[in-house]
Order: sequence, then C-alpha cells, then structure tokens
Amino acid sequence: MIEEIIVLGILGLIFGAGLEIASRKFAVGVDEKIKKVRELLPGLNCGACGFGGCEDYASALVKDPSLIDRCRIVSSENRNKIKELLEI
Repeated sequence: MIEEIIVLGILGLIFGAGLEIASRKFAVGVDEKIKKVRELLPGLNCGACGFGGCEDYASALVKDPSLIDRCRIVSSENRNKIKELLEI
C-alpha cells in the first residue's frame, strides 16, 4: 500500500511540474495599453458602444483610436486620459 502511495505521489509531482512548464510556455500576454484603457472605462459592459463589453471595446480602441467617441458613459476626464494614452 505504501508503494502505491509513493508512486501516485511521484506521478502527481511529475504531472504538476509538466503543467507548470506548459502554463509558462503557452501563456498569453496581455497588452498593457489595453489593460490601462480598460481601467479607465466605466466597466458597465452595457454594449452601447457596439462591442460585447468594455474589454472588447478597449481592445478595439487600442487598434483603432478613432472609436474613442463610441462610449457615451465614460467621463470626459477619463476620455482625455485615454486620448493621452493612445496619443490622439
């Protein structure tokens, strides 16, 4: 019985290490600019901008800054900060 426990423990360590290596190798990085724009948006995910939510809108906004006026809820102060961040 002890042998089975030891074997299962070793297998658990091997598979755990494999998962850790795979998670680092296949990690998807997030664009910091998208993250910063997302933090400045209201976060209501209302869809009034025509996108699925604030995350989708922030991603599209970084790619195409001309979409800046699509969100009607964001404050003018945050809109100006987004413009500065996107250099428009």
